Amino acid sequence: MNRILSVALLILSFAIGSFVAPALDLPVKHINGKAYYYYTVTKKDRFYDLAQKLGIRRSDITRYNPQTADGLQPGQVLTFPVELDATVVNGYYTTIYRPSGGESIYGVAKRFDIPVDKIIEFNPRANEGVKNLVLTIPLIKVPQTIPVQTTVSAADLNNYTIHEIARGETLSRIARDHGVTVDDILAANPGLDKNRYAAGTTIKIPRDLSLDRSEREIGHAVKEKPADDAGKSIAAQPVVAESKPVAVEVCEPEPAETALIPEPVSDPVEAVVGEEPSAPVPAIAIVLPFMLDQKEQSKTTQLYTEFYRGFLLATETLSHEGSPIEIRVIDSAASTDTVRSILGNGSMDGVAVAIGPDNEEQLALMAQSAADRQSWLLNIFAVKDESYKTDKAVIQANIPHERMYDKAIDGFMKKFERFTPVFLSRVDGSADKIEFTTLLRKRLDEKGVAYKEITFQNFLGRDNLEDLDMVDSAYVFVPVSASRGEFNKIAPALKNFKESVTDRDNVALFGYPEWITFRNDQLDHLHSLDAVIYSRYFGLSESPLAKSIEADYRKAYGLDMLEAVPSQGMLGYDTAVFLIKSLRNNDGDFADSSMDYDGVQSGFSLVKAGENSGLVNDNLYFISFSSDGLTTKTQL
Repeated sequence: MNRILSVALLILSFAIGSFVAPALDLPVKHINGKAYYYYTVTKKDRFYDLAQKLGIRRSDITRYNPQTADGLQPGQVLTFPVELDATVVNGYYTTIYRPSGGESIYGVAKRFDIPVDKIIEFNPRANEGVKNLVLTIPLIKVPQTIPVQTTVSAADLNNYTIHEIARGETLSRIARDHGVTVDDILAANPGLDKNRYAAGTTIKIPRDLSLDRSEREIGHAVKEKPADDAGKSIAAQPVVAESKPVAVEVCEPEPAETALIPEPVSDPVEAVVGEEPSAPVPAIAIVLPFMLDQKEQSKTTQLYTEFYRGFLLATETLSHEGSPIEIRVIDSAASTDTVRSILGNGSMDGVAVAIGPDNEEQLALMAQSAADRQSWLLNIFAVKDESYKTDKAVIQANIPHERMYDKAIDGFMKKFERFTPVFLSRVDGSADKIEFTTLLRKRLDEKGVAYKEITFQNFLGRDNLEDLDMVDSAYVFVPVSASRGEFNKIAPALKNFKESVTDRDNVALFGYPEWITFRNDQLDHLHSLDAVIYSRYFGLSESPLAKSIEADYRKAYGLDMLEAVPSQGMLGYDTAVFLIKSLRNNDGDFADSSMDYDGVQSGFSLVKAGENSGLVNDNLYFISFSSDGLTTKTQL
């Protein structure tokens, strides 16, 4: 029988795995008995560059400095807790520091906000000077913890996993990683205080296979409540302020190669931790066809499941800060009747924003329900749906086709102002971008900008380019097709042409979203030609943050994200961060949200489509491939 599960959770703080203190090379100050690295933002600082400069992830900056959610401001002081990566020496969190030439011990003491004698205590030779020394700097004393005596017998090796707590690791994270509950760990380790434990403590983690797999993967106890048979729910981590519980109506997807979502647990146990929030908690509902009744998932269902999982990862990232947000994840079963039942059985009560499936009839029903409840429906998956133009409750998450062309042409005119456009077309070849190039020609004509057209047979050759001025002019080549085959017919000649000119910065290539999928030789050509393309998505996973999310996904679910553009896991992650931060910035009311978001793969910049319309995403990127191998994005 279908059930909806209600989970009351106490969220503990989450650790950062890639925090590298020595790479920070920052001074330290003590605030309320704690030690923090700190950095003052300059006018030139941007998130990506600053993250690389400090040797941390971009998300780490906003995680520990919520004031940067709306961007970096010159003069902001960013702080990062030292203990997350410090080494424990003689009861102190420590770091390693090599003084610069001419730096005195007093300068070192000031830099780390500690007494001189404390430096000498850990570095006796420093009493004679710090030149050429590598110092161990005691930053702050490790808080006293209750010792845990863990005795491991031969029998224990069959029943327990022996685990040493790492720096920054929490019991809740350990429990999730091993498919048990925090209470299971506490029961196996008498004397372990769930609120006070030190890195290096050895604990036993039970291998209790009698628990239902779904319950163990959730990692928390559950409380059953009756529900309508229509609209089964799957589990999501709640997004809550620290030490505040929130109800989550869910049952967790199974992290296995089959990517199946199991039925709710059959024998739940009641456990309520903390106090209920004093005010109503706004909710985000994800209503998608997860097809829980099917043993095997279609490719489409797998993509929806991956979107949900990416969404779940973001909720964990944001769970340690801000006000509570409830996440409801409901299976629409690809059925209009099921959607009607969901809308009528109270499942959408209190929902601020709902995410709907790629089905015109079901979206229309959900839009009407959202309008009646004065909430919002976010349409992510029906790219061509235009209901946002007439329905005030609908948000179209994809920039419309005509607006995308218009904005890409605006960006082209600015970026390539000094270049002469050269349109490339092959006789009897594909011209799938003729609509775009026709609009671009029209704009060039309106602005009085001269351009050239080159038509060639079979392959573009050197003779096709011989009439171009290779000394005093700059050219940006624009093919009339985005196909891979047509690209292969022009790229070699353009590369040779670029290499033959005096100033290679005078040759560029402009192209299309489809090129984001190029790999190997074609990707090399994009870089060698300094290509620029327009796209709704930044589809590459080269950034440290993207790689970190992919690694977290692999660890959490036991499989990689599917090969797709856009990546549905990344799309879920970006969508969750945008919605959660928007709701928090407006006290749970999305209607007043004007927050722009530049995400890992995609961004949101919502605008009104008209006086009596809903909202539409106006975000578009220029993605630039530089000859030094870097790929960067710019919001237009």
